[in-house]
Amino acid sequence: MAFYAYMSQSETILGHHQTLVFDHVVTNVGGNYNPYSGMFTSPSQGGYVFSWTLYCSAGGNFYSQVVVNSDLVGALYCGAQGSRDIKHVTGVVVVEINQGDIVYIRSHPTISNDGGVYSSSTIRSSFTG
Repeated sequence: MAFYAYMSQSETILGHHQTLVFDHVVTNVGGNYNPYSGMFTSPSQGGYVFSWTLYCSAGGNFYSQVVVNSDLVGALYCGAQGSRDIKHVTGVVVVEINQGDIVYIRSHPTISNDGGVYSSSTIRSSFTG
């Protein structure tokens, strides 16, 4: 099982606890990634590797988290305050999950974000596993 998806356009406003949707699917072996919800559903128990790369707009910043069901398993901060350039961060987690578990990327539930996630035809914010 493997998937790779990216955002086809920028997400300009990030609210609290917002699931990020990577709507353009390049690879979806097994069909377990849902490009409408942004969620991966585990087909079986085992060890899984997930990675996410997010770009923050010039001058902006945001916090992102990778979640299994409702459990936080990884977090990143992308900061471009005071910069005229976009910045990026990449996170990788290795987790043991069960069949039917849901994995997704979201914004922080309580910390406010300034700006959004940048994605374009040349720079792609992505989620893979």
